[in-house]
Amino acid sequence: MRKVLKVFLLLGIIFIVIGGVLFGIGIATNGFLDNSEIVTTNYDVEGTYSNIKINLISSNIEFKKSTDGTTSVLCEEKEKIKHEVKAEEDILSIDEYDLYKWYEKIFRFNFKTLKVIVNLPEDIYNDIEIKNVSGDIKIDNYKFNSLNINLTSGKVLLTNVDVVNKIDIKTTSGDINLKTVNTNDISIKVTSGDVILNSVIATNSIIINGTSGDVTLSKSDSLRIEINLTSGDVRGNILTGKNFDVSTVSGHKNYSAAIGDNGTFIIHITSGSVDITLSI
Repeated sequence: MRKVLKVFLLLGIIFIVIGGVLFGIGIATNGFLDNSEIVTTNYDVEGTYSNIKINLISSNIEFKKSTDGTTSVLCEEKEKIKHEVKAEEDILSIDEYDLYKWYEKIFRFNFKTLKVIVNLPEDIYNDIEIKNVSGDIKIDNYKFNSLNINLTSGKVLLTNVDVVNKIDIKTTSGDINLKTVNTNDISIKVTSGDVILNSVIATNSIIINGTSGDVTLSKSDSLRIEINLTSGDVRGNILTGKNFDVSTVSGHKNYSAAIGDNGTFIIHITSGSVDITLSI
């Protein structure tokens, strides 16, 4: 028994020593705070494209209208945070690379999120795909054929956006806000975060699946609206009356003022309340 205890004690000491060494390497390399200089790099894009594909790691991204009719991407970068921007085979691609070694990341604390600004000359583009690990996404006043957003942690803000086919948004943590958006179908999957739809019209369907967070509708509508939540409230108003299918284990249900024959509204909640009315 004593021999076993000695083995575990020895292993514990070894792990503590290894942890101390890694801590020392991290502090010696970066200190507690990442104070490396931030440099803004302008990438001018040559070539034609109608599709956009973006892969980021830890930057906020914002779409802006180009003032000179050309495409450029402004990227805030650090010594070991770099980007590659190119237009090939009808695709504008923007990729972010974190070149820090694994042991440099352990004790590297960064309180400022870098920014990527995409300056686009046209109003209309085909398929847009955005993937980001940690960072906000902001798009204002554009038209797309389809829009696909996959985000681990961060907020999504779409304003004055028209999408011909479908908007597909998946997030783990972060709020989703759509304002004055028109499309055919909307699919939203969120683990933790609120969803706000303001003046959003989807011809066919709006489907929202969430684990924790509220859903708020304002002057929004679709032929089929379906909301499935584990914990959260569904509130707000819609433009036309619906046939309702509502179930909630814990919480009140108030939707009688919004009953009608213009499509279906399905709400399934484990813990939360329902308050839906018609827009005035």
